[in-house]
Amino acid sequence: MPWLDEPFYATGPTTGSNVYVGGKPPGVAVDDFQKGLARMGGFWRHPSYLESYLTASSLLIAQGTERQDYDDIGLPAFYLQRHATELLLKQLLRWCIDIIELKSALAPSTGHRVPSKCCRALERSHDLNELLKALQRTAKLAGENPPPDNLTDLVDSLTGVEADDHWSRYDHGLNKGERHTHHKTETTIPIVKLQKLLEEAVGSTIYRSMGVETYEDELHTTWSGLNSALESRD
Repeated sequence: MPWLDEPFYATGPTTGSNVYVGGKPPGVAVDDFQKGLARMGGFWRHPSYLESYLTASSLLIAQGTERQDYDDIGLPAFYLQRHATELLLKQLLRWCIDIIELKSALAPSTGHRVPSKCCRALERSHDLNELLKALQRTAKLAGENPPPDNLTDLVDSLTGVEADDHWSRYDHGLNKGERHTHHKTETTIPIVKLQKLLEEAVGSTIYRSMGVETYEDELHTTWSGLNSALESRD
């Protein structure tokens, strides 16, 4: 079942970040920093994986800007941007799949069914184009608006750089069982542009604060109505 993250991420009242809902007591925060510790988990301290990878890519690019050289941070920053995009797509895809399943539970005779290919994409795929197509397809089947165009722009820009969906993770890949080495030819990564596209896509699609309408808000509204109808029937 999908869930809507708490609305405190956008303001970060105690942490100054979008990653956690709750903060830490000042003494603990200082002590953790001095000891070089990162602390997570527990009540209101579950990290938002999407926001965590988004924040990390932003910080890496800021470091590259400060050094006036993006080469050293280019590969890991791209990986973080890519993984954040994968998490973004899967988060929205999960909502659409659940909406279709709720409709099916409420009216089995209508033929609402989630394509098995879309379910496999959610559970197993790292291919951004495959995930985007699954999202577009399930959104249509769910009777929802298509995802924002800037999400498509982001996916196109990322996949236009990588040779395959493991390009930023390993120095080699497999094609029909044959091993091939990545980066045999020179590649440029528009790392700053990609970060901007990512932040714009997240801002228009993911629920981060109350009062700001996003695509996820629309999906959650539909899901809530269907879920309430199902619960009241039971």
